[in-house]
Amino acid sequence: ARGGGVYVAGGRASLLGSRLSGNRAAPTTGEPYGGGLAAEQSQLTISGNLVYSNTALYASGDLGLGGGFYVSGGSAVFESNEIRNNVGVQGGGLYLRGGGLFTLTNNVIRNHPEQRYGSGGGLNLQSDNAAIVSNTFESNAASIYSGYGGGVYAAGNGLRFERNVVRGNSARRGGGLYASGAGLTIQDNLITGNWVNKAPGGD
Repeated sequence: ARGGGVYVAGGRASLLGSRLSGNRAAPTTGEPYGGGLAAEQSQLTISGNLVYSNTALYASGDLGLGGGFYVSGGSAVFESNEIRNNVGVQGGGLYLRGGGLFTLTNNVIRNHPEQRYGSGGGLNLQSDNAAIVSNTFESNAASIYSGYGGGVYAAGNGLRFERNVVRGNSARRGGGLYASGAGLTIQDNLITGNWVNKAPGGD
């Protein structure tokens, strides 16, 4: 199941000044992608939207990529959006992977709840050469059992992570930010009030 609210397959597309809420990619079979919007091999501009209370969750609760947004391949610019209170196992707010450049600027990504499994409570990013600049990641949570990056999980080379506020997030490892890869630039951010937690009996 792909795109509870919107599905984009290839080409250029823009989502501007819209509200996406109450959409669900929640099948009983197959893996759910993108509660609010799913896109594959597309060039996206996502600006000035309010995206909240969308769900990407398999019936058993152990699968689901991108409660708000799922983008695979292509490229995307996210600017001045409010993304909050969405549910997804990997990437409660956004799940972005592969393809070209991903740029996130001046977004507020907050209040994505912990699921039993999964990393990147606010953002799960798996791509090279992404730019994450002047965003707020607040009160997001990754799994206390196996989750990395309560606010942001970023895996890839050449990440720019600059002038962001990362506050009040939690995870098993990397309460605010978990980043891996070569050539990372993490500069001029406010990272405060985040914490790590663990399941009972964990190491």
